Amino acid sequence: MIKYPIDKELKKYCRKIPFFSPMLVLSDPFLRLVYRFTPIEKGIKHEKEKVETRDGKLRVDIFSPENLKKEAPVLFYLHGGGFGYFASPFHKKLAAVYAKEAHCRVICPDYRLLPKYAYPCAKNDSLDAYSWARKAFPNSFFAVGGDSAGGALAIYVANEAEITPDFQMLIYPVCDPRQDTKSMKEFTDTPFWNSVNNKKMWKMYAGEYSFDKVSPADSKLPEKIPDAYVEIAQFDCLHDEGKNYAKKLSKNGGTVVLNETKGTVHGYDIALKTKIVKENVQKRIDALNSAFSKILSVEK
Repeated sequence: MIKYPIDKELKKYCRKIPFFSPMLVLSDPFLRLVYRFTPIEKGIKHEKEKVETRDGKLRVDIFSPENLKKEAPVLFYLHGGGFGYFASPFHKKLAAVYAKEAHCRVICPDYRLLPKYAYPCAKNDSLDAYSWARKAFPNSFFAVGGDSAGGALAIYVANEAEITPDFQMLIYPVCDPRQDTKSMKEFTDTPFWNSVNNKKMWKMYAGEYSFDKVSPADSKLPEKIPDAYVEIAQFDCLHDEGKNYAKKLSKNGGTVVLNETKGTVHGYDIALKTKIVKENVQKRIDALNSAFSKILSVEK
């Protein structure tokens, strides 16, 4: 970790996160408890709904400013965690920030997790929860977003949902199970996430399916590609595949804003109070507001 010129403010937050089945199981009740009691921005409502899916029910968390109109824009957001860890407190705080600063409704599904639920459980939950959200808010502009493994789920939704979202926001996304990029070979020991953990994740997540079957990067793009904001971290094994996916979108006619953050590692935005995180979160909010204002101006 020390050998990388990571931003000075971020270094004190850097730590290694283990990734193996017992840790995923043991951490789940603790993370859920911490998430529950994590405070959020004042003026933001936090509501919960139970959603019917093809495999049962799942919970969705909804964050919205007070008195938000039903037809307001929606950010359908999928948390990261290697398909196995429950949402962290910073996911909850960021959802509230997005809701406040982009003046939108943020919907976060509690999709099923590893090690008990491998592919396609998380994908199906994401698509089913998105379908519910489209029906619940039929007149809203929809953005889909996600970080890390949540970025992979966001890609599935952007490419495979019955109603294509209007915008996509992918934060250091998991994209390619082939794991053959330069950054995947280089960053084997970076904090928070590295190629060693990534290899374990894909083996566990794919289960009985081939990598070709589960690959977000290889999912068929929709006829009209949603405009995209793609953010990648400098010292991250996922750096190159995120960049490659942004290029794929652009090559096929999509409008893409690529933010290559510097001095950063995967999951760096856990350090919400640092200057570098505030600057890049503002870029995400600016991208959302630009997308929301664009569609609103067209409707007028």
